[in-house]
Amino acid sequence: MSFLPSSPLITETRVFVSPERLGNPVRIVMAASAAAVNAAVPGARHQWPFALCLAWLRDDAGRHRIAVTCEQAGQPIQICGHGLLAVAQLAFGISQRPLELVSGTYCFQVLPPDPGGSTVWLQTERPAWQSVADSGEAAWFSPQPEHVAVITSGPEDGYRLIVLPPGVPLDSIRVDLTAIARYDRRALLLTQRATGAEQLRCDYRLRYFAPQYGNPEDAATGSAHWLAAAWWSEQLHRAELRSEQCPPTGDGWQPGPRPGGVIHTRTSDRCVALSGELSPFCRL
Repeated sequence: MSFLPSSPLITETRVFVSPERLGNPVRIVMAASAAAVNAAVPGARHQWPFALCLAWLRDDAGRHRIAVTCEQAGQPIQICGHGLLAVAQLAFGISQRPLELVSGTYCFQVLPPDPGGSTVWLQTERPAWQSVADSGEAAWFSPQPEHVAVITSGPEDGYRLIVLPPGVPLDSIRVDLTAIARYDRRALLLTQRATGAEQLRCDYRLRYFAPQYGNPEDAATGSAHWLAAAWWSEQLHRAELRSEQCPPTGDGWQPGPRPGGVIHTRTSDRCVALSGELSPFCRL
């Protein structure tokens, strides 16, 4: 008998929230069968511009596996980290048992919350990467930084991680989205080690751009941190890190939480696990 509901459960939450950051919204449609989920999709998509994750139980020889597909504005998302974490949290709350999520060719283990914690951890294989020569990527930014490190990971539509030196204003740096969309198939990650007062909040900071795929800049991108955390873990010689995603807000932003998110990661030789705070689920 399935531990997931036979009738679709439709709910919303924000992922990677903190007192300073608003997190990233996601809507979930979850049911025991793919047929039940698909029947609810048209209504769930209606007037929802953010990530939508569809989850149902897979029959894999008795293993508790949940299939997940994610989209935004009708376009598929290859790996939706914040959506997957929300699905993991919701499913674990229902089942209270070890789970696996399967999204495309990727598999994720759902680990229980830490003692005293409330959010699960989502673990997957540690990504491989390679350092590449700077081939003019700095020209995509204003002001143009010097001495950037460039790392790529995954296939041609994977990630390009650019490490900025200290002193470059990550929050306010301007990015030529047209150039990125025209010349690169990889999503662009800008990252920088936290310094000064930033170190009270996080170990490194990050911004994410994917204009090629209809996402000029994302507020809080879980999938990006599986790569960024693995790289920073080697540089900082620490397994556990806290990162802050920091899209700009403009001069007119009122006091209070700002766009962005806070992500927690744990890195080992083989795996990277990701977690963060979620707002209460709101059932529709």
